[in-house]
Amino acid sequence: MRRRPGVELNQVWNDLRREVEERSGGVTIAVRLRRERLDMVTRIAGGYFTGPPVPEAGTDEWLRVEVAYPVVQAVRHLLQFGTDVQVVGPSEARAEMTRAVAELAGLYGTA
Repeated sequence: MRRRPGVELNQVWNDLRREVEERSGGVTIAVRLRRERLDMVTRIAGGYFTGPPVPEAGTDEWLRVEVAYPVVQAVRHLLQFGTDVQVVGPSEARAEMTRAVAELAGLYGTA
């Protein structure tokens, strides 16, 4: 593999790193997650957390965390956790999850 003339590897690396570290725009989504699934959710989706999960008031079962995605449709990423993760807001993110679940129900039908 050859490097293009005038392209410095150090500059390419810095540009790529900045794009990852300085994600701008997008949407922040409030999520509840079951405490017993924290390790799994963190391993798979922790890169999207905007901060550490915090205990939800009034329950030992649930934690709250915010996740950031570039577009609201990316909230579908959380479907893999089933009922162990609940999207709390914004309403656009909840609506996207509702659409996704309806699409899945249509795909698989009813028993």
